[in-house]
Amino acid sequence: MALLTSEITRIKAELGYPLLSINAEPMIGIHAVFEQVIQPYTLSGASTTSSTTVEAASTPTPVSLVLTAGAGFVPGSVVVVDVDSRQERATIQSSVGSSVTVQLSLPHTGTFPVTVEGGESIIREILLELRKLAQGMNGAESAMASLQSRLGLKKMDEIEFFGGGSTLAAQGLDPMSQTLQLREYWRDELARCLGIPRLNSKSASGGSEISVY
Repeated sequence: MALLTSEITRIKAELGYPLLSINAEPMIGIHAVFEQVIQPYTLSGASTTSSTTVEAASTPTPVSLVLTAGAGFVPGSVVVVDVDSRQERATIQSSVGSSVTVQLSLPHTGTFPVTVEGGESIIREILLELRKLAQGMNGAESAMASLQSRLGLKKMDEIEFFGGGSTLAAQGLDPMSQTLQLREYWRDELARCLGIPRLNSKSASGGSEISVY
């Protein structure tokens, strides 16, 4: 399954590109590489769904998933099961027909996607990490919002930050700075996987020559 238009839009936002359609090319520099190169040509693995109910387990437990279509799912392949907070990676241990055996620990219900790991699934994992930082998951407060609500000095003499657990001198960075650096790391990884520059990085100096017109 190709990257969704909503995912392409989120990628643009994370990497600092204008959120305009390629129809705006005559008026402003728009990078059509997203719609004309990245969306149709990103490497992908076999993709299907499963409706096998999986119970949560304290440790990874072998589970036989019945797939809607088993083509491309062979032993040794790494698969990504489900989405959002229930997403997990596993290696196919064996397969019989359209059923594969994998070790899972999270609960899975209803009909959920099962995808052989490829470029698209890797990009989606990075977008998930960025989403966790910015929005939280399943109603949980995001890391940034949580830190913003606790910003302030805890000790004047040692300059100890709330939530840090150590002094600034020992830790090097306060929790908010660490979170922002983690966001920068995932944005850099996203740009690296797509083979395009970031326009919102600290070292960005302007336009790019990769636009497709």
